[in-house]
Amino acid sequence: DRPALKMTVLGAASLEAEREGYKREHLQALVRAEKRRALVVGGTAADASAVVTVSAGEYPELLKAVYKRADIPKPRNFVGMAKDIALPEMEALLLAHIAVTEESMRELATQRGVAVRDYLAARQLPLERLFLGAPKAAAAAAAAASAARGATEPWRPRAELQLSTR
Repeated sequence: DRPALKMTVLGAASLEAEREGYKREHLQALVRAEKRRALVVGGTAADASAVVTVSAGEYPELLKAVYKRADIPKPRNFVGMAKDIALPEMEALLLAHIAVTEESMRELATQRGVAVRDYLAARQLPLERLFLGAPKAAAAAAAAASAARGATEPWRPRAELQLSTR
């Protein structure tokens, strides 16, 4: 209703609060990629845009394949061969070697902003009125949000909207 109103979407992410969740999601993505690779090797055409799901029954075998391919230090037996370890240990070792950086958090924050912008565009908001701002720095975003609330609420993933007229 107000054509002069412009919206800027800012994504936010927190390295400290989201580190473990980011690692778990990255590991799940590796497992899904392993399943996609196995489908291609097995002769089944895997559409790159199709969502690959992994059942609980498939997960152990796929996790073992991810672990086997991973270029990480693995426990060795007395002969020097990589030794078989339990699934929880494999998972923990893989998670421990997934790097989470400020850059990966900036990318995550940008993806959140894009998702909100795309949602608003799908709701018939003209794209020329929607802008994507630089993602908020994790530490600064968390500190500013906590100070603004005056409370110690836990971090929640979010994107913020800034309105302006021009």
